[in-house]
Amino acid sequence: MGMVFFAYRMLKTEPRGEYADVLERLLYNGTISGMALDGKSFFYVNPLEVYPKKDREVEAFRHVKVERQKWFACACCPPNLARLAGSVGSYIYTQSEDRLLVNLYIGSEAKAFSGENQVRIRMETEYPWKGNVRLELTCGSDREWELGLHLPGWCRNFQVLTDGEEADYREREGYLYLKRCWKGTHEIRFEMEIKPRMVRVNPKVRDNIGKTAVLRGPVVYCLEEDNGPDLHCIQVTDKAVFKEEYRPDLLRGVVVLESVGRKQKTEEDRPLYSDSVEECYEEKKLTWIPYYAWANRGPGEMMVWVRR
Repeated sequence: MGMVFFAYRMLKTEPRGEYADVLERLLYNGTISGMALDGKSFFYVNPLEVYPKKDREVEAFRHVKVERQKWFACACCPPNLARLAGSVGSYIYTQSEDRLLVNLYIGSEAKAFSGENQVRIRMETEYPWKGNVRLELTCGSDREWELGLHLPGWCRNFQVLTDGEEADYREREGYLYLKRCWKGTHEIRFEMEIKPRMVRVNPKVRDNIGKTAVLRGPVVYCLEEDNGPDLHCIQVTDKAVFKEEYRPDLLRGVVVLESVGRKQKTEEDRPLYSDSVEECYEEKKLTWIPYYAWANRGPGEMMVWVRR
């Protein structure tokens, strides 16, 4: 939450897409994962890997809970999360004298500028599950100003239409700027291609060397124990193919990803150390869910960074 506040203040200081990227990534992942889907229990930490046996029995990891807690002796984060959720609307748009920026793609209605220059803006979208955004502008006086659309850092293919025609825009520092004399009502459509991708980490992050994380648009995905125990034995390949499916019946409606990886077989009678035992693998069907929704189906293992 602190990083959300910081990124937003940096964005107000200077319109750079990297600040909006951080804002978006945090809002769709790190913050809302702290609260259960029913809003009644909370995490104080947001681990990217959970092994219940270790977290319960090893003193150094006992702060990593495998189930959200009903309350805390020092409960500053739950009310802060409520405050953040209630203020999200203020992060969607920012404006200056002659510029209106769209930072987040969230269904909304707002007013920009003032007096005879007032602009009413209405946004319709199913983001982040779908990349189609529709903006309707109702403008007052005929004056020149810029509309800036945040181009997420993950987005590679997109299209911008103004009143049904290919828009004339300039791209700068993570925003697409449409500058013209706006008068009356206009429709802007921003269509982004959203598909799963695998990302690697900077080598300076020691614990994740040789691993990959799966994202779809701004949403980070994870494996839970419905894939079976011993998630640390699972591997994915760089050529993995992901099947996407929206499941309205699961976790209050999420896009689920399915892929095929492989899992190293565990042998109970295998010695702790050996220079002669071959490693055996079996094909494994994997089901990925959004990270923010983990631990809503009971306690169990969870992993974001998976062996590659």
